[in-house]
Amino acid sequence: MAERKIDALALSEASSYEDYLAKAQARGFDFELKKSGVQDEMLRRGWSVVAPYFLRPNIAPDGPLPAMPKIERDDEGKIVKATANPQLAQFLSRAWNINSREDLLKSAQQASQRTHDKAYEAGRAILQEIRELPLEQRAGHTSVLVNELSGALPEVPFATLEKEAQRLLKPLLNPDAELLIPQRLPDSLAGFYFAAAVRQLNLGAGAGFIKPSEVRPIIVKCVLGIARAYDTWEEYVAALIYGEAMLASKIGDHFRFIFHNAAALLTATDSPWVELPLHTETFPPIKSNSYEEIFSSMQANAQQLPVAVTGKLADDLRLGWSLQAPYLVGSKIPLDAPATYDEQRVQEIWQHLENQHQVSDTASLRTAIGKYLDEPDHEAYRVIRDELQEVRSWDVEKRRTDGLEKITTALRSKYAKAAAPEHTSEDIDKAVSSTAAQLAKLLLVEDIDLFLPKTLPSSLAGWRIAQGVRLAAMGFATKLLTEDEANEFAAVGADKAKSNHTDWRDFGDGFLVGRLCESGQVDGLQQRMMASTAGALASKQSPWSELALR
Repeated sequence: MAERKIDALALSEASSYEDYLAKAQARGFDFELKKSGVQDEMLRRGWSVVAPYFLRPNIAPDGPLPAMPKIERDDEGKIVKATANPQLAQFLSRAWNINSREDLLKSAQQASQRTHDKAYEAGRAILQEIRELPLEQRAGHTSVLVNELSGALPEVPFATLEKEAQRLLKPLLNPDAELLIPQRLPDSLAGFYFAAAVRQLNLGAGAGFIKPSEVRPIIVKCVLGIARAYDTWEEYVAALIYGEAMLASKIGDHFRFIFHNAAALLTATDSPWVELPLHTETFPPIKSNSYEEIFSSMQANAQQLPVAVTGKLADDLRLGWSLQAPYLVGSKIPLDAPATYDEQRVQEIWQHLENQHQVSDTASLRTAIGKYLDEPDHEAYRVIRDELQEVRSWDVEKRRTDGLEKITTALRSKYAKAAAPEHTSEDIDKAVSSTAAQLAKLLLVEDIDLFLPKTLPSSLAGWRIAQGVRLAAMGFATKLLTEDEANEFAAVGADKAKSNHTDWRDFGDGFLVGRLCESGQVDGLQQRMMASTAGALASKQSPWSELALR
């Protein structure tokens, strides 16, 4: 590892946790923070949760450790062997008994599943009361904490509860307790355990055990868990420091290094935590534990989302334009008509059309729209939806081990019967394997209960239909289409939505699951679109509330 050059604030220079934060932030870093080059905001947030442990002048806070395997070369300088970095590999072995790639992935997966510290949450109220006492009186209240835990966790043996109480009280009994604990204790320690998972993966990347691209699902799961547990990075830091103080054998330079980094990252202008707050418009908070709960809570708050409508077009056209509602709810752009924009926004739309859809003129725009509206249905999804629904109900381990085989078998059975004579068995196998892999990936999404409804939508057409209508709106904005021409595409979209979906909820689910199926990963935009879709379903101003899909 690179030499530490951060001028970390000493604990003796502060009088309280809050004072340490302020002074460490004022001191900041004596170098510019390096950029990782990672473009995915979800991953940047995810890797940054362990930046306090690894930050150096040459280590970016928003990316994985660069691979640092031990390299062996021949006399000509060619690499003949690359093995795990011994220093990092030894640390993984000592700290977590991780000695291989398989050990690493299993350990990180298990750590990412620890979303609660039940003992801490059960005893937090008593711990907060003990926090208010003078240091010398706190140890005498151990029995009070044990009794509280005993009532909340009756299934846990008393001897275990005593050990748990000692673990939880350790930071409060430390001579430096005022510096280690905020005035208000964190509500949850989940962030500390999620950080452990990401920390293992970061060390594994540096050791050469894994490639960072392999572990995106676990990183995403961890950052989503942190975003569910806390509203701000500062709340996360409080949990991280409490967790470290709970396990640390001593409060020394290593602890000070972590604490200073975490504090300074909260306010440093080039910090990823400043650039990417824990919650933003494109990364809204999700406090629920299921897709259905999220929709219920978002719909309850739907009146807070601005919804713009014009009411000037015929109902079928208004319905057609409203198919792009998941992109627009929460903005001032009308949901039921094509919109005009200022020159700067028009240029941005042009750039999007050129870069994402290879559109340069009206003809290429019509071709792009046709790709979405002509055949919007995901045929393979529709024909094996029942099998997918069955796999959706399995636990995560069974989905991982048996899901792909189940989906592949179902697809092969359906398509072998319907295949044209000119298609060879090899052609069919290739098509089936590719499609099965895509659909299986959908069912292996981390936190599946958050991002897939319990009952899968009847079709995924909603996603592609909305894309086609959105392109028509962009065509009108850039004057590639007249209003009448754009309205024709909106009318086609309305017809396609009616023929592929049963109601607005089914359309909304089809839109969200369709996007997830195509991208194969969860990101901040998926969360924002969930909020917008829920708002479109619930808001009384929304065309979806006024106009039935069928």
